[in-house]
Amino acid sequence: MRGNRRQFLGEDMAFVDKAKEYLDAGVRVSKDAITKAGSAVQEISDKSMLKLEITRLAGKRKKLCTELGTKVFDAFCVEGAKSVTAKTPAVARLLEEIASLDEQISEKNQALDAMSAAG
Repeated sequence: MRGNRRQFLGEDMAFVDKAKEYLDAGVRVSKDAITKAGSAVQEISDKSMLKLEITRLAGKRKKLCTELGTKVFDAFCVEGAKSVTAKTPAVARLLEEIASLDEQISEKNQALDAMSAAG
């Protein structure tokens, strides 16, 4: 009877060892999946933030372009100016701000493109 009991316990231990191996493998796979999912979520979050920033900057640019048009219109039609150039103070300031926004938008788009190419 003792021999049978040892054999039975040995089979139980083999089963437990196999079960432990499967559980350990499952934990490793789960950790890898969670890590990959976390990275994907972070990448999506980073891309979303960049897209939001680009949209915000484009909106600000559009507002400045509208303001520029209004300044030029007012100069000609309200103030009776004969000419308006890029060196006109109010126009020059708006053109500089628009150029700065164009540069920022371009940088953000390049960063977004780099993230898309890497991902």
